[in-house]
Amino acid sequence: MFYRGGSAFSDSLAIILCWPHSGTRTSSSAVGCEPAARYLVPANDDLRMMSHIEGQSGLEAPDGILALDGLDVVFRRPHDLSRSLGLDQVQHSLASKKMIGIVERTRRAGKCADTFRDTAATARGWRKLGADYLAVGLDAGFFLHASAGIVRELRGG
Repeated sequence: MFYRGGSAFSDSLAIILCWPHSGTRTSSSAVGCEPAARYLVPANDDLRMMSHIEGQSGLEAPDGILALDGLDVVFRRPHDLSRSLGLDQVQHSLASKKMIGIVERTRRAGKCADTFRDTAATARGWRKLGADYLAVGLDAGFFLHASAGIVRELRGG
């Protein structure tokens, strides 16, 4: 994933310069997986190139980004997008309209459309609108909840 892509030029450079098309992951990716080879081989075969379209620059140049050979997924972060539009509300109608437009253009280009949502319910709504790669929640939140559960268990209840 190239963070804060936003132009066909910057994203194409990332693909050319940074992407190992024969992709490899290190064994650190497989911590907790047994056996590691059972995880690493399919994971290496299933690497995807992803670009973020977050701000005004991404909205102004999505067709160039979508035309890039080697790009598999276009990720739109609603919080960053709404802020770049000068909005304080992620669910604002203008932000939603822009997001829906990117989903539609991404799908027409034959790429996976991705978005981040806070809850499964809102993610389901975007799935119905055509997003086919969904990020739900944040790793920090998952870690916090898992850690709290471990502490409760250790305290006996």
